[in-house]
Amino acid sequence: MIKENSGIRKTDVINRRMFIIGAAKIIIFTGIIARLFSLQVNENKKYLTLSDKNRIREWKLPPTRGDIVDYFGNVIAGNLKVYQLHIIPEQVENFNYLISRLKILLNLSDKKIDKIVKLKNKLNPWESIIVSENLSWSDFLKINNFLYDLVGVKPVMTISRNYPFSDVYTHILGYVSQPNEEEILANEIVQERFVPGMKIGKLGLEKTLENYLIGSNAIQRYEVNAYGKRINQLEHQKGNQGLRIRLTVDTEIQKACGKLLNDRAGSISVMDIYTGDVIAMYSSPSYDPNKFLFGISSFCYLLICAITSYLRQITLSHKFINDWLSFIVTVLLINSIQVIILDLIFLYQVDYMNYLINAGFTFLFYPLFFLLFNILNSQISIKKNA
Repeated sequence: MIKENSGIRKTDVINRRMFIIGAAKIIIFTGIIARLFSLQVNENKKYLTLSDKNRIREWKLPPTRGDIVDYFGNVIAGNLKVYQLHIIPEQVENFNYLISRLKILLNLSDKKIDKIVKLKNKLNPWESIIVSENLSWSDFLKINNFLYDLVGVKPVMTISRNYPFSDVYTHILGYVSQPNEEEILANEIVQERFVPGMKIGKLGLEKTLENYLIGSNAIQRYEVNAYGKRINQLEHQKGNQGLRIRLTVDTEIQKACGKLLNDRAGSISVMDIYTGDVIAMYSSPSYDPNKFLFGISSFCYLLICAITSYLRQITLSHKFINDWLSFIVTVLLINSIQVIILDLIFLYQVDYMNYLINAGFTFLFYPLFFLLFNILNSQISIKKNA
């Protein structure tokens, strides 16, 4: 009798335990099913979007600026096709052979080759190395003719700003260049649309009308792998070009004003007496804004420094020796800063020997220019007194 009761109690205990375990299994299984249903059905769009973000990446391209035209519709600030040369390291079979071929075809210096090698070591294998930002048409054709032998080389055509009348409209239009951090933060539109390679107005109407001239970014969508490498281009969405701005100036009258000044210091403004429209506004001396698009050479830079220093000599009449010595110190200091910025930060090719030669010649020719300016100044004074 006792044995039967103990057997019944054991059976009841086992049954209760099995019921509890079974109920727990059902609860856990139901929870898993509910969670899967929530993920797959209720939150399907959310996780599908997150998955696409990991699989699909967007790249914004620099916006295309709008044209500026004169009263008769002539483009005075437009866009020009620019040819560039890129290298994709992961597609290169023999990097040393490729570099040697490019060195011969494009006459690349040893310093430029060293910078390309440094960039290759810094960047990921699938990221492009920009060998040249402004290839000439002849070099671009040469690269395309030998493209079968240049595995990993990619000729690229892009858009850059162009001023067809060079120095005629310099003081009206200004010029464009890459923005610094302060300029990006100061303009919300620039901040929103900024991408590497984008250029904004630095002076004149290019700066004043920036929000109207700047276009919208073109967008490229790529499928990428887990490392961020582009696998396949899925979509290319074209951006909108900036607005077309029409001015009241007349190009022929603007050119005539330049001829009247004939490289003499001064300015001419021509206005319509009935409407107040500005027909021409020319200032001399002037400069070619196209040279600022890809940077100016060291010789042009030193020439600008020399001319400004000479003009300062005329206007302020410093003592010759003091100004001579302070001038060379200033030139060397400015050149040193420029070399540090171009060479170390932007990895531009800088010829140090040309800097030293230009600075030396500028220093030696300073007395000659000083004498010529004094003679010219005295002749002008005599004519005024007469």
